[in-house]
Amino acid sequence: MKMLRQIFCGSAFLLGSLSFATSAPAPEISWADLDDPTTQMVSRAANDWVNRLHDSLLGEVDALLHTARPELALEQLHLKKISLPRSRSSEPRATALKFTSLRVRNPVNAPDAGDLAALEIIQAQLLNGMQPTGLLVQKVTNPDAPIEWRVYRSVSVMPKCTLCHGPTNLLTPEVRTALAKLFPEDKAVDYAPFDWRGVIRVSYELPEN
Repeated sequence: MKMLRQIFCGSAFLLGSLSFATSAPAPEISWADLDDPTTQMVSRAANDWVNRLHDSLLGEVDALLHTARPELALEQLHLKKISLPRSRSSEPRATALKFTSLRVRNPVNAPDAGDLAALEIIQAQLLNGMQPTGLLVQKVTNPDAPIEWRVYRSVSVMPKCTLCHGPTNLLTPEVRTALAKLFPEDKAVDYAPFDWRGVIRVSYELPEN
């Protein structure tokens, strides 16, 4: 697969992710017009923050791998301590952060219907030899709730990430044992460097008028 522009380690993480109650009406999912000013406002907010997040996540992975063996770092690489960015009252407000994939490590990060739609678009682009769209902007509408604007960006596997996400037969026995204990349903292995890993999703609400 082609090397992606958005590259950072695909560790399992989830922060304040919104979920849909099974008893509630199914949300309406649509793709936002990228030429629409509101969509562009949301995209700018997400793009700026994700770029900073990219650097901080790589730094955290590097720091952990310098101080702990990969099998010990597995328990810490959930990245749950990340704080959502603050915004001015006139700007879109970030409400949730999630990493998800077609092959998740932690079941809590499994894609919902909106996530799956984004993942399938990117998968189709890659299968057709295309570069994935830089940002996908989605609108999720629930009755009696503000519209959730979701911004998706592709992520891929950095070479260092193959210590825990690489070919199963090349993982150390210690890593395999740790994965079996911590993530018995793990599907996030057998990646090569720069393979597509999944998406990072940032959810936003628009400011009140």
